[in-house]
Amino acid sequence: MPTILITGAGRGLGLELARQYSADGWRVIGTVRDAAAAARLEKLGAGTLQLDVSDAQHSKKTLSALKDPVDVLFCNAGTIGKRGAALGSFDYADWEDLLRVNLLAKGLAASLAPRGIILVAVSPGWVRTDMGGAGAPLSPEDSVRGLRKVLGGLRPQDSGRFFSHDGSAIPW
Repeated sequence: MPTILITGAGRGLGLELARQYSADGWRVIGTVRDAAAAARLEKLGAGTLQLDVSDAQHSKKTLSALKDPVDVLFCNAGTIGKRGAALGSFDYADWEDLLRVNLLAKGLAASLAPRGIILVAVSPGWVRTDMGGAGAPLSPEDSVRGLRKVLGGLRPQDSGRFFSHDGSAIPW
């Protein structure tokens, strides 16, 4: 059975990804930051790893403990940054953290291509989650169905590209 490792799998889209892949018979390993998130994943039959992706040392140590090969790595963990910043104010440390967590995928694509590893960025769309809010037009279930369709159709020449959940290309 194939294995997927999903970062940020304790709620929202990550949890829905875990639910759908698990329901299709995949072995699911999800990373979480707290015990409540781990409990939600375990109810799906998924394995869990405690991980904060913004901590590079912790990430390296945690992921090096994986014993079995992973077929798909879905880097779902992300940050929205501080909300409600006043006009004219700019928090450079917060912006740096947001870029480090959310955009690492683009740099990795070139590094991993020679090993035959396909790495893409995908936008889930505006989804009704804690991050997207109640007014978002897309359900987590529909977004994840679209994301899975995009992933299932990837080819080596797609590595480094950016796609929407509906399969359309997004220019970098």
